Amino acid sequence: MTEPPRRADARLFDRAMVFTVLVLANLGLIYANRNLTRPSWRTGDAGNRYAAWISAVTVLLQACVLGISPVSRLFVFEQPTPWILLSAAGLTVLGLLWIEAVKWALGRKSRQIRCGASRPAPPRN
Repeated sequence: MTEPPRRADARLFDRAMVFTVLVLANLGLIYANRNLTRPSWRTGDAGNRYAAWISAVTVLLQACVLGISPVSRLFVFEQPTPWILLSAAGLTVLGLLWIEAVKWALGRKSRQIRCGASRPAPPRN
């Protein structure tokens, strides 16, 4: 068994996790904001053939930063455990669900406003 991280190492794990969440959440935010009316999982590529390549290179660079010891030390990260990576992915998904919920609520509100504006005003007595 591995021993739990010491207090100083815990901060390095935290830094790696926060950095991972920021990188992945920014990628997700890019995908979520490509279409403000449809959910990100329905938009597909949406006409940008480079988006998948840019995302793949970003994830590859993220893996290099976290997985290669000299690079991790350069960024003052401790190599994260699978649990830390899973937690970071979970937080990222939670953030994306929040963004999609906001998009849904704002879209619903704007549809109500548009539908209400198209009706004729009731006659005055």
